Amino acid sequence: MNSKIFYMGKNFLSFLSFLFFLLVYPLDFIFYMVSSNFGFEIPLGFLGSILSIYLFIFLYFFEKEKNIIISYFFLGFFLLCLFFIIWFSGNGNLVDYFYLFKVAGAFSCGLLILSFIENSNSDNVRNILIIFWLIMFCLVFNFKLGENYLRLSDSFALVSLFLLSFLSTIRYQILLSFLSLCCLYYLESRSALFLFLLSSVFLIFVKNKFSKFILLLIPVFMVSYLYIININNQVLDYNNNRFLRLIFSTETDTSLNEREFLNDLGWKIYLNNKFFGDYGYYKYSFGEGAYAHNYISFLAEFGFLGALILFIYFIYLFLFMNKFARNMSKDNSDYFALSFIFFGFLGIMFSKSFHWIFFFFSFGLVVSYFFRVKNKPSH
Repeated sequence: MNSKIFYMGKNFLSFLSFLFFLLVYPLDFIFYMVSSNFGFEIPLGFLGSILSIYLFIFLYFFEKEKNIIISYFFLGFFLLCLFFIIWFSGNGNLVDYFYLFKVAGAFSCGLLILSFIENSNSDNVRNILIIFWLIMFCLVFNFKLGENYLRLSDSFALVSLFLLSFLSTIRYQILLSFLSLCCLYYLESRSALFLFLLSSVFLIFVKNKFSKFILLLIPVFMVSYLYIININNQVLDYNNNRFLRLIFSTETDTSLNEREFLNDLGWKIYLNNKFFGDYGYYKYSFGEGAYAHNYISFLAEFGFLGALILFIYFIYLFLFMNKFARNMSKDNSDYFALSFIFFGFLGIMFSKSFHWIFFFFSFGLVVSYFFRVKNKPSH
């Protein structure tokens, strides 16, 4: 009887991890777009975070796998250390402490979502994603550039990647990728567009076993480059196009120059505070939204502990790649894990900060995959 309760509880929590994804990404996107026309907003992303915290709290009672439990306790240890660093800095507020709970929830959802996908009907999951993607696609062109464009672009990119990992026919994969790139271009997030472009191309090549022909990408990129150069010769003012400005007029790209400044500053902060970092320095020196836009943010804000988190992440990433390469019976769950982990890796290396909750979701996913995939047949 107890084992049945444990089994039902674990299945329910794994379902909640999928519900977390739906609330934080497609549903939050949809309700934001709809509510922007009516003057009110339903905070579904916040509700998703609350749900993930609930999942984190109850995970211990329904998880039997020893390795997952060990990861759970290590997560708790790191959260206590992060709490101490924030408190010690004197720069923390309630939002910062709530951030720690969001990290715990996102990581826990990452631990469990693979279990939900493996035990669910793939057709049902794919159909749910298709419905959400189509609604999001229809709402994209109602979008007006504002402060939430990064959040909305990430949502669209992740839903597209999720769906892409469940499509088996290459023509549909390419069609979805092309339409998604058009939407991301319209949303004007350079980060989300480039992360999705690289992740989707990589996923399509791996999923269709084109890795031997990856050199074919070289002429494709060369033709694309020549096309862009042709555009460059015809366009005189890049100020109205964020993508062309990034390629051809970096000296006038205030966003890029600001990021370079913040990255350089973050590295200096880390060198001067290697043990504890200097949490909140960016926020109280330059205001909300100022931080190094890559892995340096972990070093600047949390010092040695941030470096340790990244070190452990890279170890699991290496173990994941080894397990994935050796697994000869890949299915949708494997390709889902690959796409999300690759997206998370690129994001934290080149454009996102420690604030990016998806990184911790993908961190939990890579840990879960490493422990679960070894039970699948491999050669």
